[in-house]
Amino acid sequence: MNEMKIYPEKITVEHIAIVQSQVSASDAFLNNIQKPHQIEIQQKQNSSFDIEQKKVRIRLKTLLEGTDDDKNELGVSGQFIIDFYIHVENFDDFIVKEGDKTTVHTSLGSTLMGIIYSTARGIILERTRGTYLNGIILPVINPHTLIQNSDK
Repeated sequence: MNEMKIYPEKITVEHIAIVQSQVSASDAFLNNIQKPHQIEIQQKQNSSFDIEQKKVRIRLKTLLEGTDDDKNELGVSGQFIIDFYIHVENFDDFIVKEGDKTTVHTSLGSTLMGIIYSTARGIILERTRGTYLNGIILPVINPHTLIQNSDK
């Protein structure tokens, strides 16, 4: 596949819906509160495409688990599910047909994952401030990693 040109002005995030935003602490944690030494992070996404409407919906699921120095779970965790609704004006340019299979070019997929992930980082930071997770700043990642972590 050839590299296709991304025009940022043709991509619009139309809506962001926070489906779930939860930080929870077990009774054991509340009886022995300690600041997590590390946060274990698991992320998955699933995407759907409406080629005719030139729209993409990406659902990002982020699970957080606080651990101590030895990576033992402390009983404090977070779960965030965020839906992103995106319109891509030139969506047709990124449709790749190979035989009976239709896919979206990886350059668009990686661009959209970069947009939604950076937005989710800010949302999760804000949602965890003032909680036992102490305002999590998710690490910078390669957006292609999220494409591979598909939750189907």
